[in-house]
Amino acid sequence: MKIGILSVNIHSTTLSYGSMLHSYAFQKFLDKNHIDSDVIEYKPAYFGDFDEKHPLFSYVSNPIADENAQRERLIKWRELFYEREKRYDKFQSFAQRYKKTEKCYDQQLLDETDLGYDCYICASDVIWKYNQKVGFDRGFYLACKSMQGKKKIAYAASKGSPKHFNLKAEEDFIKWISDFDAISVRQQTLKEYIKEKVNLDVLRVVDPVFLMDASFYEKLEIKPKDAPENGFLVVCLAMDNNDELVQTALKYGKDHNLSVIELSVEIQHRNFEADVPYKVIYDAGVEEWLWYLHNAEIVFTNSFHAASMSIIYNTQFFAGGRGGGKIEEILDMFGLGDRWLLPGKFDDYNKPNINYDAVNILVNEAVTKSSDFLLTTIKNLENSAHKSVISNPKHYIISNRIRWIKNQKKIDLIKKIVKKLIR
Repeated sequence: MKIGILSVNIHSTTLSYGSMLHSYAFQKFLDKNHIDSDVIEYKPAYFGDFDEKHPLFSYVSNPIADENAQRERLIKWRELFYEREKRYDKFQSFAQRYKKTEKCYDQQLLDETDLGYDCYICASDVIWKYNQKVGFDRGFYLACKSMQGKKKIAYAASKGSPKHFNLKAEEDFIKWISDFDAISVRQQTLKEYIKEKVNLDVLRVVDPVFLMDASFYEKLEIKPKDAPENGFLVVCLAMDNNDELVQTALKYGKDHNLSVIELSVEIQHRNFEADVPYKVIYDAGVEEWLWYLHNAEIVFTNSFHAASMSIIYNTQFFAGGRGGGKIEEILDMFGLGDRWLLPGKFDDYNKPNINYDAVNILVNEAVTKSSDFLLTTIKNLENSAHKSVISNPKHYIISNRIRWIKNQKKIDLIKKIVKKLIR
């Protein structure tokens, strides 16, 4: 059975380390188990004509209304122009490790083109997120026309922050997930959401990076040319800037005589005063990113995948400074809730080191459960036809519509009461 893997992989506006890595790890796990697959090179619906190598050009062509924010954005990407080129080239080089499609696809092309796969797997990260501008991406729901009647598996799907969609989006969500043969999710909140909407119990599994062990990633590592020779800590920021987390790491570095390496896009941090050697690096490749996380004395991060790789490497770490809940969930899964730094209490880092003997037992149990789900599902589908987990989703769509209308009436009533009270 030939499998096509669809996930956030090569094309991400942020050039995400986690996106590049989880797609590769997932494919290598299948390879290890003698399962043939291709990574489908895919541009998400929200991507548009974004220039990955030169974001500056895209931001000049598509300015935002806030003039001050636009000016800051242009200054940032002008200063990062050549570093972004280097990072892009390194990402493209890493992408050559994939066994992937020759052509790049989007949801429109997947409506028109049957790629010939027997089974599709949408694999991890926030693939089921609702985008305010373009809505859902049908490709990530395996809901394109060419995929009709094909076998479908969702592995470690995530929808990001635990917020509800609008009514039309919720109905699409119900309709599209109903057509999968098997579903697993990465977050407990999504597991509960699916139970609420369609009364379906789905399995919570680990992110694909956990399907491969530390020795696999060690072989990928490349030591950066200007890597520190003595003890250092790493600050790894993703998406959300957090000055407090960086300042906490700098204080920790001073207290423990460690230099600080920050891996982020936040070039304004280069102006921070520091009592220890401190460098902000943007142009690291995936292999260098792995080296930093593996060799750091400790990691401070708001990145899900940096936290995940710290766990895999058994690197000491703290996480904080980001909403959405996905990092807190993985910390709770592995008994690491005390590694979450609460807002206003970021300097609360004087805690015992992580007992990785205990953590690794939980990780191994979760990995076994996750890999068993994936391998068993694939084996069962090899000799069977496509069968939707919910044969008739109309019942759930109607029930959801009724709940939505009732909730909206409650909201309207509350608004009327509030208006009367204000008067």
